[in-house]
Amino acid sequence: MLDQSLKILNLVVAVITIISAIGIAVGKFYKWAFLRGEEKKKMLEFEKRIQRLETSQSTQIFPIETIQQSTRSKWR
Repeated sequence: MLDQSLKILNLVVAVITIISAIGIAVGKFYKWAFLRGEEKKKMLEFEKRIQRLETSQSTQIFPIETIQQSTRSKWR
């Protein structure tokens, strides 16, 4: 009787351990996927900012590089 109850208890512990391991693995995967999605959003936003800066620089009368070079030459 005691031997049979120990086997059942052992089986219950094994099942709980397996379910816990699966839950942890799924949680880590979802966290990884979420962080990867957030990273992609940030990269797209960053690329859009760069694109806006490039288009605004090309429409300026004096590009920023020219202004920086002229101020450097004044200070020399």
